Amino acid sequence: MNTLVFSIGLNGYDIGYRMCLDSQREYADRIGADFRVVTKPTVSDPAFAAWLKVTLLDAALKAGYDAVAYIDADCRVSKSAPDFTTELAKSDGKICMSLGRSGRLNSGVIFAENSVTANQFLERVVASVVENIPAKARANLRFENGNIIYVESINGGVHIIDSRWNNSSDDTLDDHIRHFTGPLKSKMHAPLKDRLNFRIRKLFLPRASAAPERREASFLDELQQLTESIVSELDLNPRVDR
Repeated sequence: MNTLVFSIGLNGYDIGYRMCLDSQREYADRIGADFRVVTKPTVSDPAFAAWLKVTLLDAALKAGYDAVAYIDADCRVSKSAPDFTTELAKSDGKICMSLGRSGRLNSGVIFAENSVTANQFLERVVASVVENIPAKARANLRFENGNIIYVESINGGVHIIDSRWNNSSDDTLDDHIRHFTGPLKSKMHAPLKDRLNFRIRKLFLPRASAAPERREASFLDELQQLTESIVSELDLNPRVDR
């Protein structure tokens, strides 16, 4: 199989979470997958960085990858984590995601195989950018996660996997991927230099706000242009020497 592991490290996240991204690179090497981190350009709205996980995941599958794992930059992969394709083998072509501490889907880790079901799901999520998303789906969320929850609630398409693949709440769990957000955010001990550089970068960047009911068509147009630009710069073609 041609497989890819990728992350989004825009606006300094590649610096602040260097340790996590290094663990992802090591994981990809261990399972024989390609690895990519998106580190440019700087985006004026953090919502673009979040939404790129969906559009680039879709683009990678369309580029010919058999299976793709998206992992947030603030996620550390354990040295014993299994090959993510073992979960896809159980999914019947669906997108694989874990539930977060709220009991809803958490988009920090997404596995997808090149299937009709997965492709249609991703395309439907992108289309929902300009739709009215119910308050229940986006409650306490800021970006694309509410849209994913909404699309799953009306169309299905997600296979729920064990929380060990996206552990964002249990410090005692023998996890495969630890997501340093929420109660686990303070548990990541990055080098002081990385933390300081990241904090300085954040001082000059806009802060995230609560997810709106809907976004304007101009946001979707800019997202698609940004995706095309990154795809042209980032080698998303599967290796042919496998």
